[in-house]
Amino acid sequence: MASLKELHQIPSYVKLIGNDAYPDAYISRISPDSETNLEYVLYTLKKYETAPPDTNMWFMRGTGVASNEGNPPDYKRAGWLKDMLLNDFDFIEVDEI
Repeated sequence: MASLKELHQIPSYVKLIGNDAYPDAYISRISPDSETNLEYVLYTLKKYETAPPDTNMWFMRGTGVASNEGNPPDYKRAGWLKDMLLNDFDFIEVDEI
């Protein structure tokens, strides 16, 4: 397993702000096979992001998994994230493991 120092030396295109090892963005790709297919996929993504289905509200639930390592410990950071998701982003439920 790489040390924290080694992790900071690995080039990353998703660490945008700060000097921690947590990604600030995620990379994904869309592989359409035609212009029509691309238009449909982009329409579907935009529709989902702007008006998601309210079926069971699964996307408003989360789970944090953390250890007792680090300073402050990961579980404290997970608690901070849980509070932020519940209070600032209107999540319904966030479990801690």
